[in-house]
Amino acid sequence: MFYFLTHEITGHYYPLPSLFGTVLLLALSTFVIEGFESGKPEPISGGRRILAIVCFLLALLPGGALIERTWFNYRPPTDEVMPRSFVLPSELADERAWVWADIVSGPLWYYARKPAHKINFSGPDGRIALYQFVLGRGEPQYIIEDGIDMLRVKDEMVEFGAALERRGEVDGYPYFLIHWPATGPSKKH
Repeated sequence: MFYFLTHEITGHYYPLPSLFGTVLLLALSTFVIEGFESGKPEPISGGRRILAIVCFLLALLPGGALIERTWFNYRPPTDEVMPRSFVLPSELADERAWVWADIVSGPLWYYARKPAHKINFSGPDGRIALYQFVLGRGEPQYIIEDGIDMLRVKDEMVEFGAALERRGEVDGYPYFLIHWPATGPSKKH
């Protein structure tokens, strides 16, 4: 949990396993506490008995929610589920092509074994160095506008002197071929 609280890149679902582990540890520790009580156990009286039953029922709620979600998401084996249709344009599938993306970087690799680079997590100077490196190799660069961060990167590319040519869509997101000036990207534009 310390890692996720001290790093900028977090998703709301990242800390769930550690939170679940903490709740489970606290729940199991009640058995240890009960096991070390000394003396003869006292019978549970009226008010305390109701509280114990309510706490027991509250402890069962997550299990009930899991069963409910499993029940309503169940599909009989006779239902045919079609695989996801993911089409990668041939110019992006070219092994020389460099693709800058965020959200679709996972599907690109999973469905097409095409690496896409999440450059939105680096700074402007690092991005300029990377653009210049790829430009020096003479390889094409593409950006997929698949989120607000990539929209910012795309706008920044234009500020650095890029001309963007819209070429189509990948998984519903527009992608662009990047044309850099002969001098390459720079903050002076």
